[in-house]
Amino acid sequence: MGLEEALETREIWLLVAEQEGASFDANGEPEPRFLPSFLPIAMSPGGDGLIVDLRLGDSYGSVFLWDHETWVLGVPLWGSVAFMLQDIAAALESGTSALLRHAALGGTEEACVAVVDDGGDLVWEVAEH
Repeated sequence: MGLEEALETREIWLLVAEQEGASFDANGEPEPRFLPSFLPIAMSPGGDGLIVDLRLGDSYGSVFLWDHETWVLGVPLWGSVAFMLQDIAAALESGTSALLRHAALGGTEEACVAVVDDGGDLVWEVAEH
């Protein structure tokens, strides 16, 4: 997404987080919320997105899947936007899987390969094991 759309999406998600208010799980721990330090960079048609974590710390610059229903970050998909682009480029050029490192770290997203469907569109399918 372009910068304008990214900033607009960020503002909407921050507004939703504010309207939802603070929430705590059964252990009294705060439940996740969208934070001002998250920057959306891509959206799926279903409302989920990729975000870059701009909080200082170990995950600074990492790319996460932002699930609009659970609001849980989980394991980073990639350590940075540069790693994301390298992983996708390598998968497209070689026909191998993307997201292998994420899967190896215990992430919930499965490794996937790029395929051209019957309509001529590029789609990502779960890699066969």
